[in-house]
Amino acid sequence: MCIRDRSQVVLTCLSDEAATDALLLGSSGIISLLKPGQLLIDLTHVSPATSMRCHISCAARGAHFVDAPVCGNPAMATNGNAPILAGGSDQALAAAAPILFGLSSNVHLIGGPGTGTAANLVATLVETTNKFVSCEVLHLANALGLPREQDWLLAVAGSSGITEGLERTLSEVSLGETSLSPGSHFQHGNINTGRRVKSASDGMHFVVAAADGLDTVIPIAEVVSGCLDLAMDRGLDRAGLSVLYHLMQDGTIPTPELTNPTSNKPPGLKPTLFPSPAQNLPMSPPHRWQR
Repeated sequence: MCIRDRSQVVLTCLSDEAATDALLLGSSGIISLLKPGQLLIDLTHVSPATSMRCHISCAARGAHFVDAPVCGNPAMATNGNAPILAGGSDQALAAAAPILFGLSSNVHLIGGPGTGTAANLVATLVETTNKFVSCEVLHLANALGLPREQDWLLAVAGSSGITEGLERTLSEVSLGETSLSPGSHFQHGNINTGRRVKSASDGMHFVVAAADGLDTVIPIAEVVSGCLDLAMDRGLDRAGLSVLYHLMQDGTIPTPELTNPTSNKPPGLKPTLFPSPAQNLPMSPPHRWQR
């Protein structure tokens, strides 16, 4: 009743898609309580399908909805400059803009309904693959016996634009040298400088599903999504993404190599992104991770 009678604008930022389904779209959810003219802004990372369901349900009640997922990391949110990607009708965005700019100086009004969530798929792909590359850089440096002091690594990374992600990964790895042991920093999610495994895994599943729906091949995203699934299988859902480095170190994440889906080889998590001509592996439809 308070939502319907006293609130012209409602903001939600929920844990995941299941929470959004229950608290926004459920039979007694927030949307069911909205009256004509009210505005609901959701800052949660969800799939495009769930976002569009929210838009349609709000429109049916004469209310307005803005999908506005927040990107970045906790430090950016605290400092008021986390990117917010907003989508909605012109009227909804006009009403939401002053509120969103009150939350962050880094607001982007993307376009119509669902475009904020769609843009967040791109942001998720950038953020998560950047982290994966940072972990693999450290993994290779370690295998080569190189010193893991920051100066030379960051100098090299600076030329490719991944300095910030690599610097954060170096810091997190240093804090969690025994991160895969029981009671460690990573096991309990005490390192909280960025996205955690479960959130990243959910986000990458949205990315891969969206690409599948568009018949678009994104092999790097599939590799990263498969590796995050392995981390989830290890019970590391609350770990920071730098735990991927330790999974590379202990062999949980193997050297990527795709097997021919038509061959008799036993299924395994070994995709090869760049097969030799002799292998004659088709690149379309996209290969899938196999267990």
